[in-house]
Amino acid sequence: MVFDDEEMNKNKDELPDSSNPWFKISVVVTFLVILLLIGNLFYSYYAINNFESKELTLQRISGRLLSHVQNLKLTTLIAAHTGDLTWENRYIEHKEKANNMLENISNLVNLREGLNDVENIRQSKNRIIEIENNTYQLISQGRKKEAVNLLKSWNYIKNHQELIKATEELTNLVDEHVQDNITFRKNIILLTFLILFILFLILIYVWYKSVKTWYYNIRKRKEKEEEIIYLNYHDSLTDLYNRRYFMQAGKKEIERAKRYNEQLSLMMIDIDHFKNVNDTYGHLIGDEVLKSLASILKESVRNVDTVGRLGGEEFGIILPKSSLDKAKPVGERLRKNIEDNIFKFEEAKISITISIGITTYNQNTKNIDNLIHKADLALYEAKNRGRNCVVTNQEI
Repeated sequence: MVFDDEEMNKNKDELPDSSNPWFKISVVVTFLVILLLIGNLFYSYYAINNFESKELTLQRISGRLLSHVQNLKLTTLIAAHTGDLTWENRYIEHKEKANNMLENISNLVNLREGLNDVENIRQSKNRIIEIENNTYQLISQGRKKEAVNLLKSWNYIKNHQELIKATEELTNLVDEHVQDNITFRKNIILLTFLILFILFLILIYVWYKSVKTWYYNIRKRKEKEEEIIYLNYHDSLTDLYNRRYFMQAGKKEIERAKRYNEQLSLMMIDIDHFKNVNDTYGHLIGDEVLKSLASILKESVRNVDTVGRLGGEEFGIILPKSSLDKAKPVGERLRKNIEDNIFKFEEAKISITISIGITTYNQNTKNIDNLIHKADLALYEAKNRGRNCVVTNQEI
């Protein structure tokens, strides 16, 4: 059976809460994972570009600077010993390259120690260039011996050693800085992957809890819907079908009987003098009698038959594929079973009887209401005949 819209709206507040907080957490964790991945992607792009454009360039230039400084000394020595001024051109070339590299290093270095080394290199280089320029002047004047002696002077050797030392210190500092940056970025990447791994574990757990909560909510909602459906079509006291379901089932059985030209009977049952039971033993005992009677009725008919409580102490049974000749013996058996049964509740022993009216479907039957009306007429006749009997519609 299905609800109409009015019934669903009436009972929707009874459905369990289907919210899933784990799903909200999973969305947040997923967002964090995506954010971290995007952040790590941008950081890696920035780190690679910065590493290639600055640190590797700095490391390469600092290494070449030392080579050019050595070449400055070498070309000057050759020129001094040979007296050949053509070496001055190479000297100038190396000097310009050394100046450019030193300028580039000054722009790239952002370490305090590196800036100090750059300044020491610049000062030593300037002093050496001054001496080497004097040397080339002496060479141009043909004073080779004085030029050689100038290059052998302690002042030149000292400044050249300081230049080489400062350049090597800068090169080592740059190498250490590059290695430190590599280690730092490796640690950042490892930390990022560790955080991602932890977030993935959390995400797996959260999705597991989320799916589990979904299944739980679906199951509980289905159970509640089934409970609502059951309560909407069952009598809460006797657990029999209520009047709503009974009328719908009767309508369908009439349509089936009409379509397939089948027999259909309907039985109306009423407890005789039930008011006396309530007045004598109380309504609680009266309810127990109704429940026991309902159990007997269900156990006494077929599975295809529909038993319902239509109100108060009145019951109905729809018997598909049953003619009046088959339905009356069933009614007699029910009547006899109830008459012979002793209802025991605590110290009370109660005997009751029932009156039954039976009718059958024919082509003149318009609907279930018409069929119930005919069965009611037979039931009234049973009451008029003294109760505790079965009367069919044909006997009236």
